[in-house]
Amino acid sequence: MIQRILLSEARPGDILAFKGEGFLFEILSRIIKWKIPSWDRESWHTAPIVAPGIIMDAQWPRLKLSSISDFTPETIRAYRITEVPPTQEQLDSFISFTLGCRYDWLVYFLTAFAILLRPKIDFWRIINRSYDCWECAFEFADFMGSEISHNYNYPNLCDMLHLAGEC
Repeated sequence: MIQRILLSEARPGDILAFKGEGFLFEILSRIIKWKIPSWDRESWHTAPIVAPGIIMDAQWPRLKLSSISDFTPETIRAYRITEVPPTQEQLDSFISFTLGCRYDWLVYFLTAFAILLRPKIDFWRIINRSYDCWECAFEFADFMGSEISHNYNYPNLCDMLHLAGEC
């Protein structure tokens, strides 16, 4: 079970969701909001905490490590995806697997398209070593033993928020 926690309680193994902004957010979030009216549009960018105060940040052009302190705390929501904290080995394995991978901006459009077609048509996502922030968070959950969505579904922030009772 995924649960929302206070940012002050967040630890390695949790996922952060940041408030959306910008042109791409405005366009795609309106499509998602139209299809999933219960979504409050407050969360958009996601990033897993991989070390104390450090997130795996999926931003153009490659995934990188960033400090949580670089972000405004009021714009961050924290989610616990596992009851037991992950081991250092699990965290290191995820970092080794994803750090430096290409950022996948195209997946946002494919995800929006997949959401529009749900539940009548579901098509498989392309699995490669490129990630947007949602794919990064869902891959992290898999590494930590907490599957948010089937590997072949396009990652959708609302899938994670739904499991937390928010969408």
